[in-house]
Amino acid sequence: MRAWIELSRPTHWVKNLALFVAPLFGRALVESIASGALPWTLAAFCAFASAGYAFNDRLDAAADREHATKKDRPFARGALSARAVLGIGLAWFVAGCAAALMAARVADGVVVLAAAYVAGTMLYSAVLKRVFVLDVIALAALFVVRIYAGAAAAGVPVSPWLASCSVLGAGLVGFGKRLAEVDRNLAVFEPGAVGLTRATLLSYRQSALKAVVLALVVALAGVYAAYTFAAGTSAQFGAGRMPWTLPFAVAGLLRYAATALLRSERVEDPARLLWTDRWSLACALGWTAVAIWAVAGGTTPLEPR
Repeated sequence: MRAWIELSRPTHWVKNLALFVAPLFGRALVESIASGALPWTLAAFCAFASAGYAFNDRLDAAADREHATKKDRPFARGALSARAVLGIGLAWFVAGCAAALMAARVADGVVVLAAAYVAGTMLYSAVLKRVFVLDVIALAALFVVRIYAGAAAAGVPVSPWLASCSVLGAGLVGFGKRLAEVDRNLAVFEPGAVGLTRATLLSYRQSALKAVVLALVVALAGVYAAYTFAAGTSAQFGAGRMPWTLPFAVAGLLRYAATALLRSERVEDPARLLWTDRWSLACALGWTAVAIWAVAGGTTPLEPR
């Protein structure tokens, strides 16, 4: 049973909290939860994510066995058979389909976006993760799909501000992950060297990745700051409320940047970083609490922006 849980990676379900962003800022969070649309959508994406992990581990077993930490995954270390991995993955896929259909009963568009997420996950595991730059773009796209799925579940639009922050944030996490992998493999950056588990890493350069990470941190902080002070935001949520979220957002971004540049191995797994780094968790919780307070003060009906 422990191996089954490890294969499903439930700690990574935290990434699906992105589904709650659009409903929160669309002031439809409570309604979408009460209707069942958001909980069913969350369940579908968590199930599909676990199905994707099983598919990925079955596909990458040989490379995982050469990896410093992935060698401990249940299939790579021999704790599960190939048939068991495929069976678990299929079970999660069926559960995801059932949850998506339940969500579709009260929200339009969820099934299409869930299907796009599944297709993107499979394509990433099979092909795109081995293609320079497209590997990061694919990861970012999967994150953005979550944002739009949450919006579909709540029946709210995705504003240009939210779309911009989503793309920048997803890119930041993707390039941070690649920086961690490149740093870990610097000592074995020769074709065919033991420990180089993905050939596409040879195309990335440490200095370039660090520059991209810093640029994305600055860009994301700037775009989010502009959003909090925008006239439309003040009209939507009340003057002076949303800027209070800015210190937590900036502090979280600076913490991520410092971690990526100084201890990059910790950002290879963003979900683990959030759970294990108390400063990152404090920033996330602080931002969430203040954002809920700011959104609760809004009085203007939601309109596409």
